[in-house]
Amino acid sequence: MKLSQFKFRLPDDLIAQHPAPERDESRLMVLNRATGEIEHRIFKEIINYFDDGDLFVFNDTKVFPARLYGNKEKTGARIEVFLLRELNAENKLWDVLVEPARKIRIGNKLYFGDDESMVAEVIDNTTSRGRTLRFLYDGPHDEFKKALFDLGQTPLPMYIEREPEDMDAERYQTIFAAKEGAVVAPAAGLHFSRELLKRLEIKGIDRDYITVHSGLGNFREIDVEDLTKHRMDSEQMEVTQELVDHVNSVKDAGHKVCAVGTSVLRGIASAVSMGGHMKTFTGWTNKFIFPPYDFTVTNALVSNFHLPYSTMLMMVAAFGGYDFVMRAYEEAIREKYRFGAYGDAMLIINTAVPMSANPPCSEYLTLAAPAKAQLREKMSRFIAFAYPVSTVEEAKAHMAGITREYHDARHICWAYMLGADGSVTYSTDAGEPSGTAGKPILGQIRSAGMTNLMVAVVRYFGGIKLGTSGLISAYREAARLA
Repeated sequence: MKLSQFKFRLPDDLIAQHPAPERDESRLMVLNRATGEIEHRIFKEIINYFDDGDLFVFNDTKVFPARLYGNKEKTGARIEVFLLRELNAENKLWDVLVEPARKIRIGNKLYFGDDESMVAEVIDNTTSRGRTLRFLYDGPHDEFKKALFDLGQTPLPMYIEREPEDMDAERYQTIFAAKEGAVVAPAAGLHFSRELLKRLEIKGIDRDYITVHSGLGNFREIDVEDLTKHRMDSEQMEVTQELVDHVNSVKDAGHKVCAVGTSVLRGIASAVSMGGHMKTFTGWTNKFIFPPYDFTVTNALVSNFHLPYSTMLMMVAAFGGYDFVMRAYEEAIREKYRFGAYGDAMLIINTAVPMSANPPCSEYLTLAAPAKAQLREKMSRFIAFAYPVSTVEEAKAHMAGITREYHDARHICWAYMLGADGSVTYSTDAGEPSGTAGKPILGQIRSAGMTNLMVAVVRYFGGIKLGTSGLISAYREAARLA
């Protein structure tokens, strides 16, 4: 995809400068990818979209007060120092950004605090603005870290055009933050209050944690039009065996796995095995996710509304579908949702519709007329938002992205592609079809202008094991409706 595809006009007054009075009372836009429906809620109502056995995965990183202001030796020039990460605890070495960078050279000393008792020496240049500082502090490491952070300010994003306030130390931090290392808060997690977490727990909805230390690379401008040429900054992350076992068991049981934030979405995607399950991971990830992308673990996402050209917006579009997400953003602007870290939230549900809500076609014939009408209306919505598929190769590629009951859904796909005369055969082990009946059926779909039809039906009946007669009935009914 191209960078320009993520351009949109965002009024300045929609960029939130302060958080909502209560964490869980921000607005919530809900996107159901299966139906194409958009709903408008309050964030605390998110509990209504999840059930017993579902799982929220949070990022438990902790933001530290990374922005400091010091004075340059001799000239006294005011210098902003942004702490990125500690390189060596014993020698008190830190990777930092400085502004204005042109004034800071190797060998310069910087003084911090009213009494200038905290001193740092520049020992290396890393990038145009990057420097390595050695803090000249005589004392234990824990004492040094406390003294350093006491001088720092909450590292609010640059689009929040005000000085940090006392409340930011609490509100630009999740209530479950535990592992220090981030300079960017996992914004989606900011909406969860203790009361909401307790209500989720009472309902039987589980939670677990991944650690991704989010850095300023999330806000770095992309300077290439072709997104395949962009390189993300690396971020440190950890996926424990406990989390792996938890996520995989929930996934295998057919429940929802919800990533709370794009940092969690990227972290999970960085720790996926060839079999579509999670694996342990400790290290750094520079994974850059943009449409199209096949998510094999996560089937729900909570995310804030992001600014134009944002890599986080690109991840959301990859998960929810580019057209659907960009349409939702247009609606968010019309409805005056708030954007940014302190803004409102979006929930994207990307799962097949449950069997109880969508009876197989063998049951359709027994339904009363009002129920049939309701079902036909629902089917029409599925068809309207289905992906275009016109070749077997495209069908194969699309089915690779269906993660709920993947095996059954793929076979349903092949059944529609290969015929409606009851002669469909395929191997349940290999998953590959046989027979030649598909060619005329594909021709009929094309000639009728219904290239979306096959995937629409697969979405509708995804995860439901139907016999051949049921598949044929579903196809014929969908064709009649289309």
